Amino acid sequence: MPIDPHEKKRQDYNPKIVNILFIGESRPNGGTFFYNEDSKLFIYTKKAFDEVFQNNFDCKKFKEMNCWLYDVCNIPVNNFNNPERTQHILNGIPGLLNTIKILNPRIIIVVKRGDFRDRLLEPLQNIGFEENDRAFFLPFPSNGWQNIYVKKLIKIISDHKNLFQIETGDDTNEFLELINQKLCVKTCCTTCGNMPFRKECLRLGPRLYESMMKLEENQISELNNYLESVNIAFRCIRDLDKREKLVRHWPNVFKTLMDDLSYEYRGIILTGYFQEFNDT
Repeated sequence: MPIDPHEKKRQDYNPKIVNILFIGESRPNGGTFFYNEDSKLFIYTKKAFDEVFQNNFDCKKFKEMNCWLYDVCNIPVNNFNNPERTQHILNGIPGLLNTIKILNPRIIIVVKRGDFRDRLLEPLQNIGFEENDRAFFLPFPSNGWQNIYVKKLIKIISDHKNLFQIETGDDTNEFLELINQKLCVKTCCTTCGNMPFRKECLRLGPRLYESMMKLEENQISELNNYLESVNIAFRCIRDLDKREKLVRHWPNVFKTLMDDLSYEYRGIILTGYFQEFNDT
């Protein structure tokens, strides 16, 4: 079956890393399309991005800023009656969840509220995207909702501006960036339980392990609180094979952890047996 030209263009604009996943219901049935840069969604998304970044927004910059638009329905449904449209949405949700699992975005922006939001809210919460934390629901920019859409999107972009960085081809390391945020990594912290740092580790998903493996021991051991940071990140990696590879990659770091009495209660790190978080 030939590839739909709209979907081909969508894939052409799929970035290597998707930090911000926009989710729409479907492309319009009138022939416009976000990635043709002629739809209402494109026009008002451009208004928000240009307000924040002043960079003459287009789909190329959308891709460079690690953003991608995914539509739940692969055909236009805005002219369908409610039962038929709802069925197409329900049919598309498994594919959406699989796409989210593969892409592992940092945040999700759902463009349309009402029954569309109601259908997506629980499935997204079930995979860790809580509303107003990692998932944001905006009205579709039409029928008087245009200014509200732009205003709310500006706030989301401004609050998460670090995620919208244009790709430069450099070797920025996400684990190093996380450590440099100076979040609490204190062992058994009674104030925050180092949850902000742990939460960010989990948000990185498979990129956590990948970014740690790109670092040499001297790069990690010269950082403040590196033992505490490694200790927490290690326990956020559930794959035992990856843990063993990481231990072999940083043998001195993990030997220091094992020899340090403050870490002794956690067990023998070098065998992969380690006290697990009971809430991740």
